Amino acid sequence: AQTSGTTGKPKYIPVTPTCRKAGGLTIWLHYARRDHPALLKRRILTIVSPAVEGYTEAKIPYGSTSGMVVKEMPRIVQSAYAAPYDAFEIENYDAKYYALLRLGLADEVTFLGTANPSSILMLAQMADRYADSLIRDIHDGGLSDSFEVSPAIRAALAPRLKASPGRARLLESLRTRRGRLVPADYWPNMA
Repeated sequence: AQTSGTTGKPKYIPVTPTCRKAGGLTIWLHYARRDHPALLKRRILTIVSPAVEGYTEAKIPYGSTSGMVVKEMPRIVQSAYAAPYDAFEIENYDAKYYALLRLGLADEVTFLGTANPSSILMLAQMADRYADSLIRDIHDGGLSDSFEVSPAIRAALAPRLKASPGRARLLESLRTRRGRLVPADYWPNMA
């Protein structure tokens, strides 16, 4: 794993097979679900960096621990994700957040997880800033060409980018009522 570098130069932290099997997130999820029963009622939207962001000189992969956890979750948990893991491999941050919003706004999200709270603020700001494009993409299906997303990742996301005119109309009415898109409106059942 590589630290974010918020206190200086990013550092490498060993992630051993024992550490990977420790199940810390599983234990956390158990208690979170116990305390918030609606947590997994609908979709999960996570914001993580890629599990593999590069390689050391010794060819050892390094990257985000949270990305590794999300990527290695059991298939049953992954089926509840609003966005497939491929979305986290989008290199441009604006494009990544736009894709996450496009996928997350198309459904009811009851659990939003990220290691960095500022990511939630950025997501909410982008939802309002790109509301026209997001609503259009949800109405018509697809992902705006205004954002740099590789053809391989677009292909991986395509099955989840179905048209949803009803959801688009709801989002437009929510925006019209308040004058902007607000998470409390488009994800009212957030646990």
